Amino acid sequence: MNTNEIMMLGSIIIDGRVLDSCADTLKASHFSETRNQKIYTTMLALRAGGHRVDAAAVISSMGGFSDANLTAYIFSLDTAVATSAGWDLYRDRIVSAAKLRDLSKSLTAA
Repeated sequence: MNTNEIMMLGSIIIDGRVLDSCADTLKASHFSETRNQKIYTTMLALRAGGHRVDAAAVISSMGGFSDANLTAYIFSLDTAVATSAGWDLYRDRIVSAAKLRDLSKSLTAA
């Protein structure tokens, strides 16, 4: 479980404008967890389609409520963070961690 990723996604659900502010620098591939990548990609698609980005919309776009674990996880995101005010810190930490993972992979492959 990556706390910064959870806080970032929660910040977006609390305030959809956060997505507009971070979309240019934060990519789905920066997220370390596959489910967080998928959730972020879904959020971007919702926003691109002019839809509101909230927990119910994300769940619905990801196939509905048939996966109870995913549904519970998405509904828990906005309660994991009290405010969206720290979104830029979470974004920076996620991007930095992705760079470190990429560097580690490069060194391991060499």
